[in-house]
Amino acid sequence: MATYKNNVLDIEGYGQDMMCFRVFHRVMADSKRKCLEVEGYVHDVSEVLQGKSSNVRYFTALLQEANQNSRVVVFDVQKHNSFQCAARDRSPVKLSFVEHSPSKQHNNTNDLLVKSGTKVSVLRRLEFAREDGLTSRAPVRSLSDIQRDVREYQRVTVKVKVLRMLQDKESVVRGQKLRRKSVVVADSSDLILLSLWGDHVMTIGEWYILTNVSVRVFKGMTSLSTTMQTSLSVVENSGPAKEFVEEDVTSVVGEIVEAEVKVDHFCPKHHLLENINVATHMTRCTKCASFCKTSKSRVEMRGHIGITVDFVQRRIPLDDAEIRELLNLNGRENLDSHALAAKLLVHDDLKVEMWREFITRVLFVKKDDAVDAPKDGSDEAAAAVSNGEKDEFDNLDSLFD
Repeated sequence: MATYKNNVLDIEGYGQDMMCFRVFHRVMADSKRKCLEVEGYVHDVSEVLQGKSSNVRYFTALLQEANQNSRVVVFDVQKHNSFQCAARDRSPVKLSFVEHSPSKQHNNTNDLLVKSGTKVSVLRRLEFAREDGLTSRAPVRSLSDIQRDVREYQRVTVKVKVLRMLQDKESVVRGQKLRRKSVVVADSSDLILLSLWGDHVMTIGEWYILTNVSVRVFKGMTSLSTTMQTSLSVVENSGPAKEFVEEDVTSVVGEIVEAEVKVDHFCPKHHLLENINVATHMTRCTKCASFCKTSKSRVEMRGHIGITVDFVQRRIPLDDAEIRELLNLNGRENLDSHALAAKLLVHDDLKVEMWREFITRVLFVKKDDAVDAPKDGSDEAAAAVSNGEKDEFDNLDSLFD
């Protein structure tokens, strides 16, 4: 039940919907941190969301201040009803003890963080009126703008045309199998690589609007990736787009000189199992604080092959699907890291096919075939491969952050 205290209506636990604020800030003294007290109106409250990797639950809202708009990220989901009711009832609101954090969506701006220690109160009135139609949805950005302002993990909205499917395969992330399609998309300003995870599907030649896609940087190349919050919809033809350049597709052949394979095991809840003995019936997961059947653990392989191209050694990263394809592995048989590396080193040469710096395919070639194999754009391809020192798997592990 709402009550007035010191001329302020206390609505802790009152209602849920996204808020849009018109606000002023008053810095409050705190011995450990700098906190803010903000007043305004709430709009555009999101549903409760959940991060993939951390399982942190949160929701967002928009805070309209006197001179700017700020995004609000609320990590105390018990306040969801309070925010929804404040937005629905058009009530002026005061938030006490909120924090600033650099925004991942907008450059040179801060988000406001609401946590369990934040107090939500309703005010009698404010000196300014509530505005209608405010939203926290991000505007559509051009691909060239994203390339100029590269901030990894920022969420963006883009309108793009699908040009080419580069790869469609099953990837393993933390022991979990996920479908990943790698496509080249474009607008009128630029081309970019887009990773479609899970059930997301796009058709070559169609235009789409994608919201909540994440900006990634891999091997020095900017790309986009779908997230759990990504939505996409087909739109009408939006005019000319940059064309796919066939010269960007290159290949290079090198002599295999070294290899490494690492085999990781994960419990059914995707926790890494340390020092597993595959010969035992059960293995203890320290994070679950329980045993699981060793036969039910999930396996993920990762590694690399070192090749020599024009007397320069290059490292080609390999993920689970690529290792299985190269060695024709169908199940869990003989997944010893030493034996797997030995199988890779039996072969003479490796051919690497790429779109710009993105490796689309690797395959073994025999010595005689390698001599006659074309090395289209070999100088550029070799330079691109040299950037493979950074494992592709680090990029995959951060996908759902």
